[in-house]
Amino acid sequence: MAQNPLQPVPSRRDLIKTAAAGLAAASVAGLWPGGRGARALAAGPEVVTAETKVAQLFKSLTDEQRKAVAFPFDHPLRSEVDNNWFIVKPRIGETFNKDQQALIREIFHDIHSEEYAKQVLKQVEH
Repeated sequence: MAQNPLQPVPSRRDLIKTAAAGLAAASVAGLWPGGRGARALAAGPEVVTAETKVAQLFKSLTDEQRKAVAFPFDHPLRSEVDNNWFIVKPRIGETFNKDQQALIREIFHDIHSEEYAKQVLKQVEH
């Protein structure tokens, strides 16, 4: 890339001053590694996914609820696929409290595309 003859070439001293000023600004802003801002940026915002909501739901289950709907890894119902939505006897409205029901609805919406969530929910409710 050719240098513009009308624009002066910065000296090494100017480059060092510019770099030092940038480093000082980053340190003051907390963006330099080890600063508070760097840790906050590295951590990023907490991402809530359907999986984290499922974990939250599982942690909220009582022992009685857990016995009714949470099965060991090798249990046959864990691999059950059926057009009949009623794989287990307990029903959401009868088994889970209002907060758990809201969380179940959120999980449902998170795992379905916006385009089909309403249609699938109608089928489930029907």
